[in-house]
Amino acid sequence: MIPQAENKFVKARSIDRKDRVDDHYSKLELLTSIEYTSKVLLGAHYRQMQVSPVDYVLDCLETKITTMVKGDFEFDFIARYITNTSSSDTTKFKKFNLFKIERRGEEGRF
Repeated sequence: MIPQAENKFVKARSIDRKDRVDDHYSKLELLTSIEYTSKVLLGAHYRQMQVSPVDYVLDCLETKITTMVKGDFEFDFIARYITNTSSSDTTKFKKFNLFKIERRGEEGRF
């Protein structure tokens, strides 16, 4: 059970309904995410002299970012899509970069 300000001076209510269980479960998930995020950021700060904080965070998240090369099939396909589906204002962009983001386990899901 998560301590609540409303229960500071009174006995906590029992969790006897599904909506209360779901509410507490959501709060626990949020607290877990906050805890993980704070540990990653603290680690990035602690190791900032050895490794870039951005690289540290990406490593913790098991994420890899690479620049796509012009001329590759994926780059040309995405660039053609952007050109064909965008407004005429975007034709003024002569150069742009595309990045490939790979996360652990994501390739197997697709």
